[in-house]
Amino acid sequence: MPSVAAGENAPVLVRVPNRHTGILAGEDSSISVESAGLVVTAVKPTEYSNSGMIVRLYNPTDVPIRGTLATGFLHSGAETVNFREEPIRRLAGEGREFALKLTPHEIMTVRILPGKKEVQ
Repeated sequence: MPSVAAGENAPVLVRVPNRHTGILAGEDSSISVESAGLVVTAVKPTEYSNSGMIVRLYNPTDVPIRGTLATGFLHSGAETVNFREEPIRRLAGEGREFALKLTPHEIMTVRILPGKKEVQ
């Protein structure tokens, strides 16, 4: 059903009104997820903990999927949280990348922890 729903979505239209020499989206992203099957559904500030950023994603397939969540800003780590943003477990990773593994049809909510850890 998710693939049918995705097929009904309107394509995203991108327009660049004024060309400039600044960094364009995709070249210096705040958040990126690398995996063919994972779907990002939200990127937003935290609501309950008032500390960090929330990234919500899910696996719409019938098979487990591995991927990578990368940040382009200073942080002190990442953790999976429940819908009330209560910690479940720390995510493994180095630098600005964190390993993801989602079971079939799993919804995962990740909180990027604020901090001043230098990222490359």
